[in-house]
Amino acid sequence: MTKPAIEAQANKTYMELLAEHTTESLILLGSSDEIIECNQVFLDMFGFKSRNQAIGQSLSIIHSSEENYESFLKKVRHAVHVSKPLTVELDFSRQTGSSIPCEVNLEAIRDNDGIVTCCIVTIKDITRWKRREQELAHIATHDPLTDFPNRMLFCDRLALGLVHAQRNRERLAVLFIDIDSFKDINYRFGYSVGDLLLKETGKRLMKCLRKGDSVGRFGDDEYVVLLPGVIRKENVTLVTDKILKMLGFPYVLDGYEFSISVSIGISIFPEDGDTHEDLVKNADIAMFYANKMGRNRFQFYSAVTT
Repeated sequence: MTKPAIEAQANKTYMELLAEHTTESLILLGSSDEIIECNQVFLDMFGFKSRNQAIGQSLSIIHSSEENYESFLKKVRHAVHVSKPLTVELDFSRQTGSSIPCEVNLEAIRDNDGIVTCCIVTIKDITRWKRREQELAHIATHDPLTDFPNRMLFCDRLALGLVHAQRNRERLAVLFIDIDSFKDINYRFGYSVGDLLLKETGKRLMKCLRKGDSVGRFGDDEYVVLLPGVIRKENVTLVTDKILKMLGFPYVLDGYEFSISVSIGISIFPEDGDTHEDLVKNADIAMFYANKMGRNRFQFYSAVTT
């Protein structure tokens, strides 16, 4: 038996031994990036009907793009050169075209002369992990009741909005909205009705805004709105009047019918601040004055400081 034939038989035997002890996709990758051997898990994961569809093919057949494949090969060659295992996360593609996020582990196999004969590649489907990561990231940045951005995410969006406004010499407005006497509603009708009210006011609020506007929830009864691309104060006034009217319509929640009012404070970049902290703080101050002056109204920050 020739040396290549002996090596091929050895690779196949090695592969069979490994495949018996894993539930992950497993392949042997040749020096020319071709698939020498694979296990049944690999065929099932990527939708190959038989080994003949995979054996002898380049690993690029499961890569989502040529650019990603070239980047992967560079990492493989580096790992082989420095004789270290490689672990990366990549998106691979099934034969149906659907994408799978995967964790890929690669280790080079060398002969007695130190020459690389093949690489063992283990591929793990991490779809569930990635989905859980996304869920946790969403939980960390969104209000659990309304699903609006929380303070952290809203301030990030406001900071980005400020960069855009500064670059394009535009104005933006921040509206701080507080539901008047919200504690009384919780006391009279119960916290479950209070939660329903917060959800409903959030829905109504969204109907008053443009597609590019953002809403965040900061506290029990506090919403903050970002209005980018403001041309004149009059435009902000129109939106604020619309919000006051929309939120003032009667509510029927869990069998109770009642109406509410809100107080709104407004700060505008660049007149009232050039950082997200200052704009939110000054809108909050303006809201306090609106509430103090009789509620169910709005107040610009510039008006309470002159």
